Amino acid sequence: MKKRSVSNSPRLTELRRKRRRHFHRNAFFVLTGLFIVVTGITLLSRLPKFNISTIAVAGNTVIETDDIKAVVQADLAGHYLWVFPKTNFLLYPKHTIETDLAERFKRAKDISVNTKLLKILDVKLFEREALYTWCGDEPSTTVEQCYFMDDTGYIFDKAPYFSGNVYFKFYGHPSGSTDQPLGTYYMSDSLGRLLAFRDTLKSLGIKIASLEVDDGQEGAFYLSTAAARPDAPKILFKTDGDFNKMAENLQTALATEPLKSDFAKKYALLSYVDLRFGNKVYYKFSASGNPPPGEPASDATN
Repeated sequence: MKKRSVSNSPRLTELRRKRRRHFHRNAFFVLTGLFIVVTGITLLSRLPKFNISTIAVAGNTVIETDDIKAVVQADLAGHYLWVFPKTNFLLYPKHTIETDLAERFKRAKDISVNTKLLKILDVKLFEREALYTWCGDEPSTTVEQCYFMDDTGYIFDKAPYFSGNVYFKFYGHPSGSTDQPLGTYYMSDSLGRLLAFRDTLKSLGIKIASLEVDDGQEGAFYLSTAAARPDAPKILFKTDGDFNKMAENLQTALATEPLKSDFAKKYALLSYVDLRFGNKVYYKFSASGNPPPGEPASDATN
């Protein structure tokens, strides 16, 4: 007599059928529940009272409000997964908006983006203060394109043409490409020391219009005179030198004859003062304002 397989018995077959029906029924309920939840969340996320409809901008004076709003509106456009709107007050791309505003407007800093009353996106920023101008690697004989720079050496916007010395000018290579200087830094590590040195020189009665630093360790403060560069008088120094010591050396030299009298009477004819050689202070004046080639410098040794 042939034995019946236990695994194929009617009772076990019926039990498997019931389990499949139970699984399918539970899966149907779970999927239906998920569909209802997702649909509900989707509908809620699209309700007008939960979506940003107004962009409020504060803190800008130079940057146009409409330009700021245009960047924000572009980031709020569209949906996540083609379902959830980016304008939803819980889902809006806060970090992306702040990053894009900082990238688009170099003048802006300390940007903050937050929602207010669910429907208002509050954009607040501070603008960098234009204290100086960066005008290229070196002075140009043509009309220069200068850029505004703040007190940290950050180059952030094109400057219009100014006649005269409206802003103190810096020359030299910034941290990035000179073809795209916006967003780069000029002498960020030593700018504070250079400005303090400049202020010390100004306190000695020296009127300074610009600073030029080469790729090495050479720097030159150009004085405010009618002479055109490169013939304008200048103060030469080492950028890695002791600025306090150099200032002391110069102050002592300016209080000593004959430089004391020459500096007072022939200031406009000054060719240069050289502070690059330790305690030595070299200087040169000329009758025409342009020193003849090979003319020796005078030594005002401390």
